Amino acid sequence: METLAQIGGAAGLTLVLVQLVKAAVKDTRWWPVLAVLTGIVVTVGYAFTTTRDPQALVLAALQGIVSGLAASGAWSGVKAMAGK
Repeated sequence: METLAQIGGAAGLTLVLVQLVKAAVKDTRWWPVLAVLTGIVVTVGYAFTTTRDPQALVLAALQGIVSGLAASGAWSGVKAMAGK
């Protein structure tokens, strides 16, 4: 079971990495996708190093999606992908 500090740490790391990705990728339409992928990589990577339980890895992927969306701003991400 994840502690709140571990989840917060993964979310914070995701936020920092998303900001670095934003600096590297100039096309803003890709930022939400890259943010979600970054969140998934961070949380699943951490879960994989601590456990090999498939259920825990799926839960980590869901947490990564949420932290990636939070890092990119879900509403602004939808607007960017729609091109508005």
